[in-house]
Amino acid sequence: MPIDHRTAVRACAIAAIAGLAVPSLAASTFTNQAAFVSNLNPGYSLSTFNALAAFSTPATPIAVASGAFNVTATTAAQAFFIDRASGNNFLSTATATDGFSRPITLSFSGSPVNAVGGNFFVVSAFGQLVAEPVKLTFSDGFETTLSSPINTTFFGYISDVPLTSLTVSPLATHRFVGIDNLHVGGSPIPSSGAGVLALFAGVVASRRRR
Repeated sequence: MPIDHRTAVRACAIAAIAGLAVPSLAASTFTNQAAFVSNLNPGYSLSTFNALAAFSTPATPIAVASGAFNVTATTAAQAFFIDRASGNNFLSTATATDGFSRPITLSFSGSPVNAVGGNFFVVSAFGQLVAEPVKLTFSDGFETTLSSPINTTFFGYISDVPLTSLTVSPLATHRFVGIDNLHVGGSPIPSSGAGVLALFAGVVASRRRR
């Protein structure tokens, strides 16, 4: 029995809308800062931590950014530590025993966030930058490990759903995480759902033209 190709196309579109075997069309990672920023909507937040006093120990939580995009940092360490390298401040945790190997969680509120990027790296117990793994865990379930980042290594992530948090964790003992040049905002890259709906709309329009 011959198969009506129009029926097959409609079945594929319906299956896609039902969520069956639909790949994400939008979630993307970036290692180039300029490329990442070019995909952000205007008005994104950029936190460099240079406005905070170097070598200070602000208590947790701290407001990293406010305005359209609100970013709050928390840690299980006793306090944060504003460290400094290459003439720039960055966010880390305090030099105390319970600060070793403790992650930093960034929480997002305000305008919807689906794009987060920055420098995520590791600091030794002696305050030296070390090219060791750091793990990033996003609220949408995406996880990645940067194998040997330094304070100038950039990583950006654009999700196809709103993000509410990012947790940055060291993978070795007696290590601190460092965060700098934190970009938080929205991206116009369409969601996977929007792509599926566009596909279905195209199928419907094709039928009408016939």
